[in-house]
Amino acid sequence: MVNLQKEIKSSNTCSAPSSEFFNNKPLSINWLGGFTDGDGSFSISKYKPRLKYENHFKELELFKRIKEILNPSSNLIITKPRVNRPNANVTVCLDITAAEQYML
Repeated sequence: MVNLQKEIKSSNTCSAPSSEFFNNKPLSINWLGGFTDGDGSFSISKYKPRLKYENHFKELELFKRIKEILNPSSNLIITKPRVNRPNANVTVCLDITAAEQYML
């Protein structure tokens, strides 16, 4: 198992496409569902359902496109790196909270 893990980590044959790959292609609902499975989180904020995506700043353009698809009025926040963590990076967060009219 250890050797297999090393082989997978050293292999460059299955690298994920970069953000630039998605910039000019339409995002399908199936792709967005998979992205949400991997990078999205659901929670409750002030008794309202909330969907949140958070990733490295290099994903900003992709997050802008997701924001336009799901909810143009949602918050897109850029967070500076943490001071107490030497390897911290700038992150982008897309926070979508359900409006009052969608509440039961």
